[in-house]
Amino acid sequence: MVYEKAEPEQRIDVVSRPIGQTSQIIVTAENGDARTYNILFKRAILKTRNILAAIHILELDKDLSLKDKDQRDFNVEMPFGSRSLTVSYEKMYPEQTVFVQPGGVKAPTIIAVKANNDSIADEVYRIIPTLATQNPAVLNSIMVDGVNVPDFDPNRYTYIVNRSTKAYPKVSATKNSGVETEPESSMYKWECTVSKDGFVNKYTIFF
Repeated sequence: MVYEKAEPEQRIDVVSRPIGQTSQIIVTAENGDARTYNILFKRAILKTRNILAAIHILELDKDLSLKDKDQRDFNVEMPFGSRSLTVSYEKMYPEQTVFVQPGGVKAPTIIAVKANNDSIADEVYRIIPTLATQNPAVLNSIMVDGVNVPDFDPNRYTYIVNRSTKAYPKVSATKNSGVETEPESSMYKWECTVSKDGFVNKYTIFF
C-alpha cells in the first residue's frame, strides 16, 4: 500500500494482512489523536467463460484460430526436423491462472486455464503436434531425354539410367515452390544439389 501524509508530523502504522482479511492504516497526530483506516482487499472473480484470448506457436510464428470458442484440441503440423514446440498465450481476463505442461514435438502440450471462481469449470487446451516426415529438400521428378527416370523416389538420391544415344544427355527436374537447385552435368553423370529450409540433399544419375 502507498499513502501520503496530510501533515508531516503524523505517524503512520500499517498492518498488512492477506487478501480477504482487513488491513489497517493507523494515523496518529502529533497531539496523540489516532484514526484507523480499514481496507479489505478481495480477489476479483471471473464471471464469464473461462477461455484464452490467444495461443501462439513460437517456432511457426503462428497464432492458432480460436474462433470456435468450444474447440480445445488443436492439431499442429511441425516442419521436418523440428525439435521443439513452444507455446505462449494471452489471457482473456487477468483473473485467470494458466499452467502449461510442455510436450515438445512427441506429445501434446497441455494448457490448463483456471478461474478464481469455484462455479466456473477449469478448461484444458491440447496442442497436438504432427511432425512432417518428408524432407523438404527433394525433387518431385527427374526426366532424362524427355523420359521419366524409372522408379523415381524423392527420398532415393542415386540412379543409373541406360541411354540408347551418345548425344549429350538432356536432364530436367520438377520441384516444389521454394526449393533451390544447383545442377551439374557431363556426358556420364548428372548431379543436382537441392536445398530448402536449411536441409540439403544431392541427387546423382550415372549414364
